[in-house]
Amino acid sequence: MKEFQRTILSFVLLFFFNTIFTQDQAHPTFTPFEGTVYKIPARQISKGYTKAVYDYEQIAQISLKELDIPDQTDDNMIEGIPINRGFGIIFKSEMTIPKDGEYLFSLNSDDGSILWINEKGTLYNGKLHEMTLVQDSVRLEKGKYPIKIWYYQGVANRYGLEFKARFLKALPASLDTVQSITLSSEVLNFETNSSQLTALGKEVLSKLAEQLRSQSIHKIHIIGHTDDQGSLMYNQQLSEQRATSVKTVLQTHLSNKNIQYITLGKGETLPIDTNTTAEGRAENRRVELQIE
Repeated sequence: MKEFQRTILSFVLLFFFNTIFTQDQAHPTFTPFEGTVYKIPARQISKGYTKAVYDYEQIAQISLKELDIPDQTDDNMIEGIPINRGFGIIFKSEMTIPKDGEYLFSLNSDDGSILWINEKGTLYNGKLHEMTLVQDSVRLEKGKYPIKIWYYQGVANRYGLEFKARFLKALPASLDTVQSITLSSEVLNFETNSSQLTALGKEVLSKLAEQLRSQSIHKIHIIGHTDDQGSLMYNQQLSEQRATSVKTVLQTHLSNKNIQYITLGKGETLPIDTNTTAEGRAENRRVELQIE
Protein backbone atom coordinates (compact mmCIF):
# COMPACT_ATOMS: atom_id res chain seq x y z
CA MET A 1 0.00 0.00 0.00
CA LYS A 2 2.81 2.39 0.90
CA GLU A 3 4.57 1.54 -2.36
CA PHE A 4 1.37 2.34 -4.27
CA GLN A 5 1.04 5.68 -2.45
CA ARG A 6 4.65 6.55 -3.24
CA THR A 7 4.04 5.73 -6.93
CA ILE A 8 0.93 7.93 -7.06
CA LEU A 9 2.81 10.75 -5.29
CA SER A 10 5.65 10.45 -7.80
CA PHE A 11 3.23 10.76 -10.71
CA VAL A 12 1.55 13.80 -9.13
CA LEU A 13 4.88 15.55 -8.50
CA LEU A 14 6.11 14.71 -11.99
CA PHE A 15 2.93 16.14 -13.51
CA PHE A 16 3.19 19.25 -11.34
CA PHE A 17 6.81 20.00 -12.22
CA ASN A 18 6.28 19.22 -15.90
CA THR A 19 3.32 21.59 -15.97
CA ILE A 20 5.25 24.39 -14.30
CA PHE A 21 8.25 23.82 -16.57
CA THR A 22 6.07 23.81 -19.70
CA GLN A 23 4.31 27.02 -18.65
CA ASP A 24 7.64 28.74 -17.91
CA GLN A 25 8.96 27.68 -21.30
CA ALA A 26 5.90 29.25 -22.94
CA HIS A 27 6.33 32.70 -21.37
CA PRO A 28 7.89 35.47 -23.52
CA THR A 29 11.55 36.34 -23.01
CA PHE A 30 13.27 39.67 -23.60
CA THR A 31 16.69 41.06 -24.38
CA PRO A 32 17.88 43.84 -22.01
CA PHE A 33 15.73 46.97 -22.11
CA GLU A 34 17.91 49.70 -23.61
CA GLY A 35 16.57 53.12 -22.62
CA THR A 36 17.16 56.58 -24.06
CA VAL A 37 16.29 59.24 -21.47
CA TYR A 38 14.90 62.56 -22.73
CA LYS A 39 14.44 65.80 -20.81
CA ILE A 40 10.84 66.98 -21.27
CA PRO A 41 10.24 70.76 -21.47
CA ALA A 42 8.01 71.99 -18.63
CA ARG A 43 5.27 73.11 -21.04
CA GLN A 44 5.09 69.59 -22.53
CA ILE A 45 4.94 67.51 -19.32
CA SER A 46 1.12 67.34 -19.10
CA LYS A 47 0.83 66.03 -22.69
CA GLY A 48 2.49 62.70 -22.02
CA TYR A 49 3.81 60.91 -25.09
CA THR A 50 4.02 62.71 -28.44
CA LYS A 51 6.29 62.08 -31.41
CA ALA A 52 8.09 65.30 -30.46
CA VAL A 53 9.86 63.40 -27.67
CA TYR A 54 12.53 62.29 -30.15
CA ASP A 55 13.47 65.95 -30.65
CA TYR A 56 13.99 66.59 -26.93
CA GLU A 57 17.44 66.74 -25.32
CA GLN A 58 18.93 63.31 -24.62
CA ILE A 59 20.34 63.29 -21.09
CA ALA A 60 21.24 59.63 -20.44
CA GLN A 61 21.36 56.05 -21.71
CA ILE A 62 20.41 53.22 -19.34
CA SER A 63 20.11 49.45 -19.64
CA LEU A 64 17.87 47.30 -17.44
CA LYS A 65 17.58 43.52 -17.42
CA GLU A 66 13.86 43.85 -16.64
CA LEU A 67 11.36 46.62 -15.99
CA ASP A 68 10.43 45.80 -12.42
CA ILE A 69 10.59 49.06 -10.49
CA PRO A 70 7.94 49.11 -7.71
CA ASP A 71 6.19 52.26 -6.56
CA GLN A 72 8.71 54.27 -4.52
CA THR A 73 9.91 57.77 -3.65
CA ASP A 74 12.18 60.01 -5.71
CA ASP A 75 14.93 59.42 -3.14
CA ASN A 76 15.55 56.07 -4.85
CA MET A 77 15.47 57.38 -8.41
CA ILE A 78 16.57 55.04 -11.20
CA GLU A 79 20.37 54.84 -11.28
CA GLY A 80 21.90 56.71 -14.19
CA ILE A 81 19.16 59.37 -14.53
CA PRO A 82 20.47 62.78 -13.41
CA ILE A 83 17.07 64.42 -12.68
CA ASN A 84 14.03 63.33 -10.62
CA ARG A 85 11.20 64.77 -12.73
CA GLY A 86 10.44 66.04 -16.21
CA PHE A 87 12.01 63.15 -18.07
CA GLY A 88 10.77 60.44 -20.41
CA ILE A 89 12.35 57.14 -21.44
CA ILE A 90 11.98 55.12 -24.63
CA PHE A 91 12.94 51.53 -23.85
CA LYS A 92 13.62 49.10 -26.70
CA SER A 93 13.96 45.32 -26.50
CA GLU A 94 13.44 42.21 -28.60
CA MET A 95 10.74 39.81 -27.43
CA THR A 96 10.79 36.09 -28.22
CA ILE A 97 7.44 34.31 -28.39
CA PRO A 98 8.11 30.56 -28.03
CA LYS A 99 4.80 29.26 -29.44
CA ASP A 100 1.61 30.40 -31.15
CA GLY A 101 -0.80 31.49 -28.46
CA GLU A 102 -2.56 34.18 -26.47
CA TYR A 103 -0.35 36.26 -24.17
CA LEU A 104 -1.19 38.67 -21.34
CA PHE A 105 0.74 41.95 -21.10
CA SER A 106 0.55 44.44 -18.22
CA LEU A 107 1.96 47.89 -17.44
CA ASN A 108 1.88 49.32 -13.92
CA SER A 109 3.34 52.82 -13.73
CA ASP A 110 3.52 56.24 -12.08
CA ASP A 111 3.26 58.33 -14.29
CA GLY A 112 2.16 57.30 -17.79
CA SER A 113 3.45 54.46 -19.97
CA ILE A 114 2.75 52.90 -23.38
CA LEU A 115 3.65 49.52 -24.91
CA TRP A 116 4.15 48.94 -28.63
CA ILE A 117 4.60 45.44 -30.10
CA ASN A 118 6.00 45.44 -33.62
CA GLU A 119 5.27 49.22 -33.79
CA LYS A 120 1.59 48.65 -32.97
CA GLY A 121 0.17 50.32 -29.85
CA THR A 122 -0.87 47.55 -27.46
CA LEU A 123 -1.23 49.10 -23.98
CA TYR A 124 -1.88 52.75 -23.10
CA ASN A 125 -1.51 53.76 -19.47
CA GLY A 126 -2.43 57.43 -19.58
CA LYS A 127 -0.54 60.57 -18.66
CA LEU A 128 -0.01 62.03 -15.17
CA HIS A 129 -1.32 59.66 -12.48
CA GLU A 130 -0.44 57.59 -9.44
CA MET A 131 0.61 53.94 -9.79
CA THR A 132 -1.97 52.49 -12.19
CA LEU A 133 -2.23 49.04 -13.77
CA VAL A 134 -3.51 48.27 -17.28
CA GLN A 135 -3.43 44.90 -19.04
CA ASP A 136 -4.71 43.16 -22.15
CA SER A 137 -4.23 39.90 -24.03
CA VAL A 138 -2.76 39.62 -27.53
CA ARG A 139 -2.63 36.73 -30.02
CA LEU A 140 0.88 36.20 -31.33
CA GLU A 141 2.65 33.76 -33.58
CA LYS A 142 5.90 32.10 -32.57
CA GLY A 143 8.82 34.38 -33.42
CA LYS A 144 10.75 37.52 -32.48
CA TYR A 145 9.15 40.96 -32.13
CA PRO A 146 10.61 44.42 -31.56
CA ILE A 147 8.97 46.07 -28.58
CA LYS A 148 9.06 49.64 -27.34
CA ILE A 149 7.95 51.04 -23.99
CA TRP A 150 7.49 54.69 -23.12
CA TYR A 151 7.66 55.78 -19.49
CA TYR A 152 7.78 59.26 -18.06
CA GLN A 153 8.11 60.98 -14.73
CA GLY A 154 6.21 64.23 -14.86
CA VAL A 155 5.66 65.12 -11.21
CA ALA A 156 8.15 64.64 -8.39
CA ASN A 157 7.47 62.60 -5.21
CA ARG A 158 6.92 59.06 -6.52
CA TYR A 159 7.74 56.88 -9.50
CA GLY A 160 7.50 53.25 -10.64
CA LEU A 161 7.37 51.04 -13.72
CA GLU A 162 6.46 47.35 -13.82
CA PHE A 163 6.12 45.48 -17.12
CA LYS A 164 5.06 41.84 -17.19
CA ALA A 165 4.20 39.31 -19.91
CA ARG A 166 3.01 35.73 -19.64
CA PHE A 167 1.54 32.93 -21.71
CA LEU A 168 -2.22 32.44 -21.32
CA LYS A 169 -3.26 29.65 -23.65
CA ALA A 170 -2.59 27.93 -26.94
CA LEU A 171 -4.89 28.65 -29.86
CA PRO A 172 -7.09 25.94 -31.34
CA ALA A 173 -6.32 26.96 -34.91
CA SER A 174 -3.41 28.46 -36.81
CA LEU A 175 -3.09 32.22 -36.52
CA ASP A 176 -2.81 32.27 -40.30
CA THR A 177 -6.61 32.04 -40.33
CA VAL A 178 -6.96 35.39 -38.54
CA GLN A 179 -7.33 38.35 -40.89
CA SER A 180 -6.82 41.85 -39.44
CA ILE A 181 -8.31 44.93 -41.09
CA THR A 182 -7.99 48.51 -39.82
CA LEU A 183 -10.44 51.11 -41.12
CA SER A 184 -9.36 54.67 -40.30
CA SER A 185 -11.81 57.56 -40.06
CA GLU A 186 -10.74 58.68 -43.51
CA VAL A 187 -11.98 55.37 -44.92
CA LEU A 188 -14.86 54.52 -42.61
CA ASN A 189 -16.83 57.72 -42.00
CA PHE A 190 -19.14 58.43 -39.07
CA GLU A 191 -21.12 61.58 -38.44
CA THR A 192 -19.21 63.98 -36.15
CA ASN A 193 -19.44 62.90 -32.48
CA SER A 194 -21.88 60.18 -33.50
CA SER A 195 -22.04 56.44 -34.03
CA GLN A 196 -24.17 57.00 -37.16
CA LEU A 197 -22.33 55.89 -40.30
CA THR A 198 -22.33 58.24 -43.27
CA ALA A 199 -23.50 57.01 -46.67
CA LEU A 200 -19.83 56.63 -47.65
CA GLY A 201 -19.12 54.63 -44.52
CA LYS A 202 -21.99 52.25 -45.27
CA GLU A 203 -20.70 51.85 -48.83
CA VAL A 204 -17.25 50.92 -47.54
CA LEU A 205 -18.73 48.18 -45.34
CA SER A 206 -20.93 46.95 -48.18
CA LYS A 207 -17.89 46.47 -50.42
CA LEU A 208 -15.99 44.80 -47.59
CA ALA A 209 -18.88 42.39 -47.06
CA GLU A 210 -18.78 41.47 -50.76
CA GLN A 211 -15.16 40.39 -50.35
CA LEU A 212 -15.93 38.42 -47.18
CA ARG A 213 -18.84 36.44 -48.58
CA SER A 214 -16.53 34.04 -50.39
CA GLN A 215 -14.63 33.25 -47.17
CA SER A 216 -15.45 30.68 -44.51
CA ILE A 217 -15.90 32.93 -41.47
CA HIS A 218 -16.65 31.79 -37.93
CA LYS A 219 -16.06 34.90 -35.85
CA ILE A 220 -15.60 38.67 -36.32
CA HIS A 221 -14.12 40.85 -33.57
CA ILE A 222 -15.00 44.54 -34.05
CA ILE A 223 -13.00 47.02 -31.95
CA GLY A 224 -13.74 50.75 -31.89
CA HIS A 225 -11.16 53.45 -31.08
CA THR A 226 -11.38 57.25 -30.68
CA ASP A 227 -9.00 60.19 -30.28
CA ASP A 228 -8.67 61.95 -26.90
CA GLN A 229 -11.11 64.78 -27.57
CA GLY A 230 -13.82 64.62 -24.90
CA SER A 231 -13.97 62.75 -21.60
CA LEU A 232 -12.73 59.21 -21.05
CA MET A 233 -16.27 57.96 -20.39
CA TYR A 234 -17.70 59.67 -23.48
CA ASN A 235 -14.98 58.26 -25.73
CA GLN A 236 -15.41 54.78 -24.27
CA GLN A 237 -19.15 54.82 -24.97
CA LEU A 238 -18.67 56.28 -28.45
CA SER A 239 -16.13 53.59 -29.39
CA GLU A 240 -18.50 50.85 -28.21
CA GLN A 241 -21.43 52.35 -30.12
CA ARG A 242 -19.40 52.67 -33.33
CA ALA A 243 -18.31 49.03 -33.09
CA THR A 244 -21.97 48.04 -32.71
CA SER A 245 -22.94 50.13 -35.75
CA VAL A 246 -20.35 48.32 -37.86
CA LYS A 247 -21.66 44.98 -36.61
CA THR A 248 -25.24 45.89 -37.58
CA VAL A 249 -24.25 46.80 -41.14
CA LEU A 250 -22.09 43.70 -41.63
CA GLN A 251 -24.89 41.47 -40.35
CA THR A 252 -27.20 43.00 -42.93
CA HIS A 253 -24.84 42.20 -45.80
CA LEU A 254 -23.50 38.86 -44.57
CA SER A 255 -26.32 36.32 -44.62
CA ASN A 256 -24.39 33.67 -42.67
CA LYS A 257 -26.20 33.51 -39.32
CA ASN A 258 -23.55 31.22 -37.87
CA ILE A 259 -20.98 34.03 -37.70
CA GLN A 260 -20.27 35.12 -34.12
CA TYR A 261 -19.85 38.89 -33.71
CA ILE A 262 -17.92 40.31 -30.76
CA THR A 263 -17.88 44.09 -30.30
CA LEU A 264 -15.53 45.99 -28.03
CA GLY A 265 -14.74 49.65 -27.40
CA LYS A 266 -11.28 50.82 -26.39
CA GLY A 267 -12.05 54.55 -26.34
CA GLU A 268 -8.92 56.70 -26.43
CA THR A 269 -6.73 54.18 -24.59
CA LEU A 270 -4.78 52.73 -27.56
CA PRO A 271 -3.65 55.57 -29.84
CA ILE A 272 -1.48 54.68 -32.83
CA ASP A 273 -0.45 58.29 -33.46
CA THR A 274 -0.20 61.58 -31.61
CA ASN A 275 -3.39 63.33 -30.46
CA THR A 276 -1.76 66.76 -30.72
CA THR A 277 -2.44 67.16 -34.47
CA ALA A 278 -5.55 66.80 -36.63
CA GLU A 279 -3.81 64.19 -38.76
CA GLY A 280 -2.80 62.11 -35.75
CA ARG A 281 -6.30 62.25 -34.25
CA ALA A 282 -7.76 61.09 -37.58
CA GLU A 283 -5.48 58.01 -37.45
CA ASN A 284 -6.54 57.24 -33.88
CA ARG A 285 -10.25 57.34 -34.81
CA ARG A 286 -10.56 53.88 -36.31
CA VAL A 287 -12.33 50.53 -36.26
CA GLU A 288 -10.32 47.29 -36.27
CA LEU A 289 -11.70 43.97 -37.50
CA GLN A 290 -10.22 40.59 -36.63
CA ILE A 291 -11.80 37.93 -38.84
CA GLU A 292 -11.50 34.23 -38.10
